[in-house]
Amino acid sequence: MICTHNGEALLPSVLHHVREQSLAAQHVELLVVDDGSTDRTAEVAAASGVRVISLHPNRGLSAARNAGVESTSAPIIAFTDDDCEPAEGWLEALLSPFVDSTVDGVGGRVISASSDGLVLRYIDARNPLAPLGIGVVASSGFSHRLRAYLAGAFGVRRPLEAGAELYTVVGANMAFRRKLLDELGGFDATFSRAGDEEDLCRRAHDRPAGARLVFEPSAVVAHRFKPELADTLRRARTYGRAHSQAVGKHPAMRSIVYPFPILTFATAAVARFTRRPALAVLSLLIPILGYGRWPAEAWRRRSLEPLVYAYLQLLEETSTMRGELEGLRARRPRSGEP
Repeated sequence: MICTHNGEALLPSVLHHVREQSLAAQHVELLVVDDGSTDRTAEVAAASGVRVISLHPNRGLSAARNAGVESTSAPIIAFTDDDCEPAEGWLEALLSPFVDSTVDGVGGRVISASSDGLVLRYIDARNPLAPLGIGVVASSGFSHRLRAYLAGAFGVRRPLEAGAELYTVVGANMAFRRKLLDELGGFDATFSRAGDEEDLCRRAHDRPAGARLVFEPSAVVAHRFKPELADTLRRARTYGRAHSQAVGKHPAMRSIVYPFPILTFATAAVARFTRRPALAVLSLLIPILGYGRWPAEAWRRRSLEPLVYAYLQLLEETSTMRGELEGLRARRPRSGEP
């Protein structure tokens, strides 16, 4: 299933890559959900011979996914996005873990389709679209969350291996048994732009029977990220807003508080008001010292570029927290409301 909105220019590439899959075509139904596009998305999809579900007006990604699920009787449903390029063996690999009847869902690996330019190389080095292992969220306690964060910041978190248990998957590369989607009532349509797959995974794990989601690294999808920093920060802000919405829905979840942006800006503010140059210099060094993986990477590569990544990560995390604050304000009742 590929859900798209105004994806006229994007669809030909993703449809080409899906049609080149190693899995025999007779075993696959290819479905495009056109979510209220105002361009020629539906015509382009139909001309390629795939089945098209057209929604009017635009309903959002989660509602589009639900409409697609409702329109098919397939026992397993795989998802990718219109700005992605699945590898030739992607679908066959993504479906392979389902031979185990205890597997409810599978998440694959998402990589950057290009590393041309500073921002895309940063994204390639710090992938924002990575599945989350079950151990990272084994506890919602502060100390566990801080240790998990620091392990990522210093690059000592162990990479996921094939078959690893997942807590969440990534929407650009995921598959679920239909019976799980039916039992959960599909995706929550109030998550209109991001976060719906994380919410669905959380609800799956919260079932009395729990859920078994596994990682399949050989199922690879290349994502065509935009090279502009503004797009990276916009995406982080959107994720922050979605996370805030999830916190409001799931009491066990906690808001995102990244320590190094707070420490950096607090130190810079104190330096300004106390007029201490040493503190100003320290505020500039905090990202380098805090995100220890980047100095190590700079040394390994014999390049200064990874040091710049520390400041890009600072901006990205700041944008995520900004989005969360915006989401929090949006959830607050207005004057006169209960």
